[in-house]
Amino acid sequence: MGVPGGIALTNDRKFVAVFRGSNRQLRYQTGRIDGGVAYLGSVWPYDKGLTPSICLAENGSFVEVHQSENEATLWVRHGFFDGTTLNFAEQVASQYDTGMEPSVTCNGQHVLSTHKSPGDDDDDNRLFYNLGRSLDQVLTGH
Repeated sequence: MGVPGGIALTNDRKFVAVFRGSNRQLRYQTGRIDGGVAYLGSVWPYDKGLTPSICLAENGSFVEVHQSENEATLWVRHGFFDGTTLNFAEQVASQYDTGMEPSVTCNGQHVLSTHKSPGDDDDDNRLFYNLGRSLDQVLTGH
């Protein structure tokens, strides 16, 4: 059983869903849509954490973001989706900011991530963003 995370879909009807499983294990599942039916592939573990989100570009590049399992730190990974597997460009995620509940979207040229403030009293209702100018660039900015 998992906690919902994010899902991304390509124009050729392939998708990746990311979610949190037991013991804060992050997992992904790929699949394809054919004739109005979603065919699911295997489930694969890839990291530990909370609130994962993923985006896919049409060329197969992807960016995944999530919150640390124990702190309000945000982590990013990227790589290539071959239609059945996420091929991560790095073995471990890179920290890119502090905050909670990240979400990510991308196209062929840019990556945009949003997240809530890390919980400071003055910032509880603030939304922050990070922008990457290419899919393999670590997210930067606020």
